[in-house]
Amino acid sequence: MLQINPVIRFLSTARVVGLMAFLLLATGCGAIYDAIVPPPVDHRTDIAFYFAQDSYEQGLIRRAGPGGAPVLYTQQKPILEGQDIEQAVPMRDAAGYFFVGIKLKDSGARKLAQSTPSMLGKQLALVVNERLLGAAIIDDPIEKGLFAMATSDRNAAFALADLLNP
Repeated sequence: MLQINPVIRFLSTARVVGLMAFLLLATGCGAIYDAIVPPPVDHRTDIAFYFAQDSYEQGLIRRAGPGGAPVLYTQQKPILEGQDIEQAVPMRDAAGYFFVGIKLKDSGARKLAQSTPSMLGKQLALVVNERLLGAAIIDDPIEKGLFAMATSDRNAAFALADLLNP
């Protein structure tokens, strides 16, 4: 039977315990840092996308834009929220029209991929602070988590991208 010198066994145990203490301390530092310096608050909590249409049906909510027009009727529950957006980029097409390209996180992309095939012809309405900001017609299923929202001009495209970005 192999016998281990007690001094060597103590050193081995001490090394293992020391390594475990170091790892626990190192992983705990992230929690300490987060407690001292909390992550920034996501300002996009009042941003949501809803499926919408022009005509009223039972259970839909009337949403109006600034100044009372346009008016759309949205579902009660949003399909996407601000936190589902990964990135928003102001862009311009070949004809010179400005829009915002919106890329969703994986969870948001899955939500749209599952639900947009049954919503063709409806609209995807952007609601900020309970006010309708704009809408885009769903002409194809949104399967890859990418879609665009047209804007009136360059300034509006940059303002909307700033609003939607984390």
